[in-house]
Amino acid sequence: MELNKEVNNIKENRIDKKFDELKEKGRKALITFITAGDPSIDVTIDLVYKRLKVVLTL
Repeated sequence: MELNKEVNNIKENRIDKKFDELKEKGRKALITFITAGDPSIDVTIDLVYKRLKVVLTL
């Protein structure tokens, strides 16, 4: 249980740091998620590839 707490704190700190960095620069961020398999695995795979393409072009 203690290890999970440490891992969660590291992730939160990394995200908090990124948001703080962006705020200092006057920039914004958006965290999105995909629910795997909803509505189908084929749609999930398509969404993942499309999202990667968008991220790589930003």
